Formats: sequence, structure tokens, C-alpha cells
Amino acid sequence: MEPPVEESTHPAHGTQPGKGEFARVSTKAATTTGMITNRMKLPLTNWNGMLRGVVCCAMMSGLIFAENAPSLFPGDTLTIRLNQELNSGKNQAGNRFQGVVETALTGNNGQVLVPKGSLVDGYLREVATSGRVAGRAELQMYLDALTVNGKRYSITTQPEVRTGPGHAKRNAVMTGGGAVAGTVIGAIAGGGKGAAIGAATGAAAGAGGAVATGKKEVLIPAETVITFKVRDQLILN
Repeated sequence: MEPPVEESTHPAHGTQPGKGEFARVSTKAATTTGMITNRMKLPLTNWNGMLRGVVCCAMMSGLIFAENAPSLFPGDTLTIRLNQELNSGKNQAGNRFQGVVETALTGNNGQVLVPKGSLVDGYLREVATSGRVAGRAELQMYLDALTVNGKRYSITTQPEVRTGPGHAKRNAVMTGGGAVAGTVIGAIAGGGKGAAIGAATGAAAGAGGAVATGKKEVLIPAETVITFKVRDQLILN
């Protein structure tokens, strides 16, 4: 009877594991995989919370920066000197104009925010020409750009409105004056009836004079100093 052949344990061959060994290896691998998966899931579970925290921090930092950064605030005044003439009889809505800062703006700590001579740009939003007998001329001006130390910023301001003189008083004086003069001349020429005719004729002549001389445009010469009010905060980086 031949002796039983022993299973080789030589390193070159190794020991062949049984079914139980395969089960143990599989269980251990599954456990290890589960631990790795759970570790990977932890940051994913907290990702939304972390993201919200980052966003909140960024917003708070932005608010702190906006509060402390050099800025022009609503109600601040910007006084400029025009570089060109503006005329309600010649300009149209949408026409642009330029000027320079006449008075430097400083912050609470004395820091110069906008130096004198800084360039500003603006436009005419509304232009109304004067009528010969009725209707006032008007120019409505806004600033929309400010250049500080070579950097151009968008700016919003309250409107600066210039209105021409009215016609009513002048027209009443001219028409009434013409009627009085006509009455005197008519009375001398033909008595009571002549006075009535003269009054009507003189009033008509006075009205004609008002039509001939009534246009009163708004004229703003170059080098005129105008003050605008800032409407929205402007952060100067």
C-alpha cells in the first residue's frame, strides 16, 4: 500500500486554500471595502453644509469690505466744471457731455477719494425747447461715469435740472402795454370809439411782439460749475 501523498508546502507552489479559507478572505475584503466606502461618504454627507458655510463667509467678507472700502455714498455731492456749452435750443436728449471735478472729495479719515480734475462723463436725458408764447425750456442732466486715478467707474446721480424763464409775465406786460398805448392813441384820434379800436389794435401789436421775442432757451456756458448728488453707493477699488 502506497503512503499518502503529502500536500506540498513549498513556497514555489504554496498551499491551496479550502472553501472555508475563501469565505474568510471574501468576508474580510467586503468589510474593508465597506469601511473605505463609509469614509468616502462622510465628506459627501457634509458637503452641502460646508458649501453653505463658505458662501456665508464670502458674503460677510463682501459686506465688511463694502462697508470699509473707500466709497461715495448716496447723498454725497460731486461738483464739476463743464467742458462744453449746453443749449436747449441746440442739444437733444441722449447728447453726452464731459467735465472735470472742481472740488476734491475726501473720506472721513481725510483720505482723498476723488481728486480735483478727475474726468466725469454725463448725458442729457430730457431736453425741452422753449415755445414762442408758452412752454419753458429745460435741460435734465445726469452723470454716468467717473474716472479716478486712471480707472473708470460707472456712477449714478440724481438729475440736475435747469429750466428757462416763463413767458406769462413778459407776454402780459407786452400785450397789456400795447393795449394801453393803443387806447391813448385811439382816444386822441377819435374819442371813445377810437379808444376802443386803438386798444384792440394795440393789444394785437403787443401779442405780435411777444411771439416775435418769446423764445427763452436754457444756455449753460462752458466752464459752468454744476453740483450733482450721488444716488447709489460707488465703491472705489
